[in-house]
Amino acid sequence: MSLIITNTDGNNHCSCNKNNSKSLFGGSHKKAVLLAKAAFLIYCFCFVPFIEAAPNDLPEKELFELSSKLFLKEKDKAEAINSFNIFLERFANSKRADKAQFMIGECLFENNKNILKAQGLKKNMFSSSIGTYQKLLDKYPKSDLLDDAFLRIGECYYNQQDYVPAISWFRNLIKKYPRSYLKGEALVGLGQCYLSQENWAEASLTYQELITARPAYQRQPKVIYALGLISYHDQKYEEALKLFEQINTPDAIYYAGKCLQMLKRPLLAIGKYKKLIENYPESM
Repeated sequence: MSLIITNTDGNNHCSCNKNNSKSLFGGSHKKAVLLAKAAFLIYCFCFVPFIEAAPNDLPEKELFELSSKLFLKEKDKAEAINSFNIFLERFANSKRADKAQFMIGECLFENNKNILKAQGLKKNMFSSSIGTYQKLLDKYPKSDLLDDAFLRIGECYYNQQDYVPAISWFRNLIKKYPRSYLKGEALVGLGQCYLSQENWAEASLTYQELITARPAYQRQPKVIYALGLISYHDQKYEEALKLFEQINTPDAIYYAGKCLQMLKRPLLAIGKYKKLIENYPESM
């Protein structure tokens, strides 16, 4: 079961209209100001101490919610990691402990992805995320987030281009949790690994299994593109062209042009390449 965090944003949003001050408050503008001041004082006395409370002072539920809020709000997840760690130190036996452990992994996963985008691939750059998810598997064997952890570990290995262990984790998820709704995502990850290895036969079998098990996936652009690549490398150019023309991405347009070239339609192929240059000049 996937962990879904709801937004616990406690910000108060106030809409003020000077022209409507009398109708809103049922009295003069002066009365409205006095009421506003009173409301502000009540807010300060009742809510500010709670919001400013340090993580070490918050009760269990509120600390978990604060940690979740930090995860959603901040691009750099360092504060959220610290807050979830404090939660685990203070509430080690909580029913939320496995979720806190998983969320530390999510924080590290997001940070690692941001580093990957900014600095490029580095060896074992997702090892911290992998270790954190592995700790969830070892420490909380009855958690309902085990299949999530298997998927994430597979994605971590895939992101650092370690396709053999990634394949193993995706396969193990499918084997251990055949009824998991994440089975579809595991099959997608497995297929992506085989595509990256240019193992077209295994990729074809995997996507066939995906479409049989989860038919809705055949409408997803990433799956359509993958099926197009497989058809192209099987020299089924008409079939591949139909697939690539369903999606408007630089790679799909490029391969549509390649298909048209192979089908001896040079003018149409040129049209695709011109579209690629005009619409996506940064991809050239």
